[in-house]
Amino acid sequence: RSSDLNALEHVMIPDTQEQIKYIQMKLDETERDGQTRQIKVKDMIIEDAQRQRRQFEEKSMNVGTSRMATLKSRLRVWILPCIGKRMVSSLIEQDLQNILNKMYRQGRSKNMIDSTRQILCELMKLARRNRLTTMSTEFVYTPIKAPKAVKRNSMTEEELNVLFTSDKTLQFGIEISDQFINHYRFAVATGLRRGELLGLKWNDIEENIIHVRRAYNQEREFTDGKTTNACRDIPMTVIAENILKKIPRTSEYVFFTGHAPITISQNFKRYAEYHGFGITTFHEL
Repeated sequence: RSSDLNALEHVMIPDTQEQIKYIQMKLDETERDGQTRQIKVKDMIIEDAQRQRRQFEEKSMNVGTSRMATLKSRLRVWILPCIGKRMVSSLIEQDLQNILNKMYRQGRSKNMIDSTRQILCELMKLARRNRLTTMSTEFVYTPIKAPKAVKRNSMTEEELNVLFTSDKTLQFGIEISDQFINHYRFAVATGLRRGELLGLKWNDIEENIIHVRRAYNQEREFTDGKTTNACRDIPMTVIAENILKKIPRTSEYVFFTGHAPITISQNFKRYAEYHGFGITTFHEL
């Protein structure tokens, strides 16, 4: 009938078309909102990645080139060959444990395996922060029977007496005074590492306290130290105080002369061999 046709043409079809337009508009709006959310999420991910990269670079600057070289070596030699081609989300604790077990089977020391475990824990912590995994490293452990580092010898009372009374060494067959004698003596009196000696400033020393705040590494960089506990305060002893009194204040640094840490070790080896010490490395002081 004509009335039905008119109703269909002038009422139902226009209403349906309006509904289609409205639905299409809502779909477009939802799609735009979804794209906006995706852009925001993407921006947040990029911003977070950039922030973490800045933190990593800051830590890298503090750690120093030599320490970063060690970290990269652990990744290249031990970690990446085992899990480098795996998705982080697919890793389980046993995958990490297998790395440590492999190091143990190949006779690596407990200290080396411990430090590798710390690297793995930090990597997984970073992955959890970025929602790449929910895995915990609570039960990843260093094998109990892992060999400890070789125990170093200690200086005898007679050797200590020689160290604090004689500065003579042999160079090119000629007996001379060792320019690093106060480095050796101060290391014995305080327990400082060679890099920490070179990084020590006069204003780090108060009346009864030595503030260890930096170290000078083999790459000729000043860093915050070798480990997380490197920055510390140690008490001033009478022996250490007497050694400092013999050192002229020619710069802001107490012991730094521009030489790399290895130079001190080489000179001490020559000094120790000249006097017939049972130890020949600076680390054994």
